[in-house]
Amino acid sequence: MLIESTVISLAGAMLGLVLAGWGSEILVRLSPPGTPELEGVGIDGIVLLFAVVVALGTGIVFGLAPALQATKTHVGETLKERGRGLDLSTKRGRLRGILVVCEFGLALTLLFAAGLAIRTLVHLTRVEVGFNPENVVAMTVPLRSQRYVGQQAQAQFLEQLVGRIQALPGVQAASVSRGVRMNDWAGWSFITADNPNPPAGEVPDANYVVVGPDYFRALGIPLRAGRAFSALRHE
Repeated sequence: MLIESTVISLAGAMLGLVLAGWGSEILVRLSPPGTPELEGVGIDGIVLLFAVVVALGTGIVFGLAPALQATKTHVGETLKERGRGLDLSTKRGRLRGILVVCEFGLALTLLFAAGLAIRTLVHLTRVEVGFNPENVVAMTVPLRSQRYVGQQAQAQFLEQLVGRIQALPGVQAASVSRGVRMNDWAGWSFITADNPNPPAGEVPDANYVVVGPDYFRALGIPLRAGRAFSALRHE
C-alpha cells in the first residue's frame, strides 16, 4: 500500500509538471511581448524539487496509515468482528466515504479555479487596449555611447533612425517614445494658480510619456480631435 500510494503520487506530480510546463509556454505566448512580469516563467530547479518533495511526502503520509493498519489486523479479530456484525466495517466505510467526498470536493474546487483563471486570461486577451498591435514591431535603443551625450545628440540620432526606418519597404509609419506600452512614466511636480504654496506632501504631480511624431499613426491610435504631435526642434 505504501509503495502503491507513493508511485501514484509521483505519477501525479510528473503529470502536473508536464501540464505546468505546457501552461507556462501557452501563458507566455498569449501575453504581449516584452512583459516583464512573465520573464523567466517556467519550471526551475526549485519548483521541481518542491514538487518531488511534496509528492513523496504525500505518498508516504497517506500510504503509511492504511499500511500500518493492515499490519495490525489479525485473522482472529477479523472473524470475531464478522461474527458480531458489520458495525465496525460500516464505520470504516463511512469514514472512507467522507474522505472520498472531501477529495472529490477539493478536486472540483481546484478545477473550477483553473477554469476561472483560463476564462480571465482569455478575456484579458480580448480587452480593447486603445491601439492596434497588429504588424507593429517595437525595439529598445539604449543610447549609452559617448557619442550620444546630451539631448541634442540623442535627438539627432533618433531623427536619423526614424527617417531610415520610414524609408524601408512596407513601413507605413515609424516613431519613437519613452515607453511603448505606456508604463514607462516620468513624473513632474507643479503648482496651480489657486494654490501656489501647497503644504508638504500635497504637491500635485503629473505623469507623462515622451513620444515623437507619427506615434499615434504607428500604433493605430485614432485621433478624435485636434492634431498630432509635430517634431520638437532643439536649438
